[in-house]
Amino acid sequence: IAGRIIDDEQSNLTPETAEILVCGQDWLRNEKEQGWKKLRNDMQYD
Repeated sequence: IAGRIIDDEQSNLTPETAEILVCGQDWLRNEKEQGWKKLRNDMQYD
C-alpha cells in the first residue's frame, strides 16, 4: 500500500493469521482453476 506508514505493531501477523491467509489463497487459486477446467469441459461438449 503505497504511501502508508506501518509501525511495528501493524507489520506483524500472528502465525494463525498467516496460516489463514496462505490457506485461503490456496483455496481461491484451486477454485479458480477448477472453474476454468469446468468451463473448458462444458465448451467441448456443447
